[in-house]
Amino acid sequence: MTKGNEMGNRVVVGFQNRKDDPIIYLYQHWGDERKSTIANAVFSACSRWNDPDYATRIVISKLIGNDWNEPLGYGLSVNRFAQPDFDTIFIVRWEEKLVTTNSADDPEKELAVEDLQDFALYAEPATRHESMI
Repeated sequence: MTKGNEMGNRVVVGFQNRKDDPIIYLYQHWGDERKSTIANAVFSACSRWNDPDYATRIVISKLIGNDWNEPLGYGLSVNRFAQPDFDTIFIVRWEEKLVTTNSADDPEKELAVEDLQDFALYAEPATRHESMI
């Protein structure tokens, strides 16, 4: 559900290595709230799920794609984030092997919790097939 902002589809995704670690947030100005977009990126890192540093880099790289050289569109922050246009944010919790859906207005409030493998199943079938080749 969007908040109706006309600036774009601002999306926030967080990454946390261990339970008490800071959360690194990726802000995407023209992102996509669909679970499949984030699940595609998470699935692409499945060989590194036990190595959070690499897994986070792979997922962020997949989400940014070819836009690394662009001056606008993405930002990274630690333990805080720009207000998204959607009511929820996703947080990938590597050590716990979970993805939580949290309230954008109250990021401590978990609205849903999914096992990392179950969340990755939201990846588009083509993505899952490509990684098996």
